[in-house]
Amino acid sequence: NLIMPIMLTQAAYNQSANPARIAGIIMQYYVGFDAQQVAYTKYTIGADVMNGFWQTGLYSGVLKDAQVIIDRASEDGSNYYEGIAQIIQAMSYAEAAAMFGDIPYSQALQGQENFKPAYDAQLDVYAGIQGQLDAAITLLGQEAAGAIPGSDDLIFGGDASAWIATAQALKARYLMHTVVVEPGNAQKALDILQNSAFQDAASQPNFAFGNSQTDNNPYAKFGQERPNTLIIQDVSTTDGSFATRMLEREDPRLLNYMETADSVIYAYFNGSNANLVWAQNNSVIPYISYVELKFLEAEAMELLGMDATETVKEGIYASFELVGVEADSSYVENLIGDDTDMEEIITEAYVSYYGVAPLQAWTNYKKYELPELTPNADADPSFSPSQTIPVRFLYPVSELTQNAENVEAARSRQGGDLLDNNTAAFGG
Repeated sequence: NLIMPIMLTQAAYNQSANPARIAGIIMQYYVGFDAQQVAYTKYTIGADVMNGFWQTGLYSGVLKDAQVIIDRASEDGSNYYEGIAQIIQAMSYAEAAAMFGDIPYSQALQGQENFKPAYDAQLDVYAGIQGQLDAAITLLGQEAAGAIPGSDDLIFGGDASAWIATAQALKARYLMHTVVVEPGNAQKALDILQNSAFQDAASQPNFAFGNSQTDNNPYAKFGQERPNTLIIQDVSTTDGSFATRMLEREDPRLLNYMETADSVIYAYFNGSNANLVWAQNNSVIPYISYVELKFLEAEAMELLGMDATETVKEGIYASFELVGVEADSSYVENLIGDDTDMEEIITEAYVSYYGVAPLQAWTNYKKYELPELTPNADADPSFSPSQTIPVRFLYPVSELTQNAENVEAARSRQGGDLLDNNTAAFGG
């Protein structure tokens, strides 16, 4: 019960902090205005950038905390604790695989027994996390035994059925991560989305950050601690920027996403602007949102040759609700029209994922090269020789120095270790 809150907090922090910010830069939600963010905007994203995340946020952080809970709960029969920890660990492994490609999985977290774990193939990791989520659903579907989570479960207060619905939602997300190379996953995901996963925003797994500098949302924390280093975009100099896109659409969500810092620069953060829904200290971030489920459903339907028009509209309305904007049926009807295609689905997901799911927007780009984005004209070819939109992060320095042989094997399987090496799960 003492480790559970730490594990849940780290899982939420990971998807809102450094990896998410840089994914947001890659996907052109943000642009660097000063400091390291300027380099990231030019795709200078080297092996040092994810070192802290890999070491302390991921492997010795959320993954190890989850493993400790799994091991102790398995020993004393606390099936609800074990089930929740399996879900969080599976989600964290899957997101790491999406970011890096091959990663340590089957040999990870062994401590002194194995300081140099082998790297599992990315698709094998995705298969493994499906097994973990299935195991979690089984554990949480049984009568509670042993210790039972309560207030230490910061998401659902120990509600097993809510966690089962979340596990089902995550199963659908990761089936769709690999749908380009495993087309049968579209039908599997659609069945889950329509029958098993949660069916409304009230049931999504929200993590509520606090109002102090020690427990606040990472977007707000970064805006306070590193002011004026990251903005939305300078619309006077960059065509096709996210701010320009929102202005041209006359999107009702614009003022909840960003504000005009002066006549041309649009900012994601202003501590005195309560309208900026994702930049408040206590902004609530879901592990996976109902908005995302609707766009996953639309994507699966499109792949299966079904009409996804109404589902896309439902996703947009859900996004309005999530950010506190009054639904505008005339706007949505004019925006979507009578027929949709994959470009429209992924583009609408992209707009709706701002601030809440940049890593998922990036995953969509890896699969379909959508939405259409123009690579930075000043891109640094050092880590992305093609100077195209990056599709992965580099393995961190700690692994290059401490686990070099296994890193090299992973590099060889994936055709290199550069930002433009797309990985197996996404058609690379």
